[in-house]
Amino acid sequence: MAFPHGHFVQPATPAPDFDPEATTEHLRRIAARRPALLGFAHFGPHPDPQGALADAETRVWEWVRLVETAPDDAAAAESLRTWARASHGARGLPAGAVGPYEQVMWHDQVAGIRRWLGRPQTPAVPRT
Repeated sequence: MAFPHGHFVQPATPAPDFDPEATTEHLRRIAARRPALLGFAHFGPHPDPQGALADAETRVWEWVRLVETAPDDAAAAESLRTWARASHGARGLPAGAVGPYEQVMWHDQVAGIRRWLGRPQTPAVPRT
């Protein structure tokens, strides 16, 4: 999921479709093609496709770790919300620009990650 005001990339992890390993593989396959631009549906071309793809991969795994280490779903949702606020701010987005994104359904994001973490054959660390 990408937002305007600098093309900040934030994971989208709703159940049942979330699979960080498949996402990582897809991001790396796109990066290997060395695209000249990366177009977001509503926000136009990204000026740094390789950086955006690398950021997206990093952020997916950050979210997995946040949910994996949270004691319960409510704490996990709050961790994701806090992460998003801090990440938006670190990217220089004004507080007013962050507000509209607070409507994200955090419990759905947590459910997707928890579902993936519950798969016994799936390690909770990124492949390198």
